[in-house]
Amino acid sequence: MLQVFFIFYFFSSVKFTFQDIMLGSVLILLFFLFSILLLHLRIERSILRKLKGIYDDLSPSGFSENREAIESDMESLKESLRQFADDKKLEIEVLKDKESHRKEFIGNISHELKTPLFTIQGLCFNATRRRCK
Repeated sequence: MLQVFFIFYFFSSVKFTFQDIMLGSVLILLFFLFSILLLHLRIERSILRKLKGIYDDLSPSGFSENREAIESDMESLKESLRQFADDKKLEIEVLKDKESHRKEFIGNISHELKTPLFTIQGLCFNATRRRCK
């Protein structure tokens, strides 16, 4: 708390000119712009690193660090990703179809097993009922 008082006392006793205020504003603005630039570069590097990982997984030839090669290979990467997505979509459709057949098969087996059991239970119930009378 005492430190805040000293800072307030120092800034209240110092007379700032218009040039000092403008210079401080410009320095603060430059600091924020530099921070935004660094953040942008970091995000761009992160995205390129992730793209490199995807490209390495899909391409047998590997990844070239040359920027022109990256830009020219983006079309092949795009085509590889499109083919991969189409294959996965087809695989998902086949799995959904197999799942519906599996459910139908299990339902049919369940019905076929329950029918004789209910018949046997009915016969046993009738047989015990006749003995009781």
